[in-house]
Amino acid sequence: MKKNTFAEMQKIAFMKALKNARGRDRGGIQKDMNPSGFVGLARMYCEEPDCCAREVDIRIKEYDENVSALPVCPICKKGLKTHAVYVVGEKREQIHG
Repeated sequence: MKKNTFAEMQKIAFMKALKNARGRDRGGIQKDMNPSGFVGLARMYCEEPDCCAREVDIRIKEYDENVSALPVCPICKKGLKTHAVYVVGEKREQIHG
C-alpha cells in the first residue's frame, strides 16, 4: 500500500474540509444567494519556514463542485495547510463549538 506524500495529505485535508462545508450548506444557508453553487471562505496557512506569508484566506465561488486542486501560497507557491472552510453567512462558533 502506497503512503501519501505530505502534499497529497494536505490536498486530502482540504478536499475533506471543502466537502464538509458543502454538506453544511445543503441546509440552505446561501440557497437564495447562490442556488447553483457553493460560496465560501477557505482559511489556509503557509508552513514554509522561509516564506513571509502565514495566513491566507481564499474566497471560493464554485459551480458543480469543481475545486479539485490544493491551494498554493501566493508568495512561495507551496501547498497551504487547511485550517477551515466556511460557508458564506456561517458563524465560526457553529463549526468549532
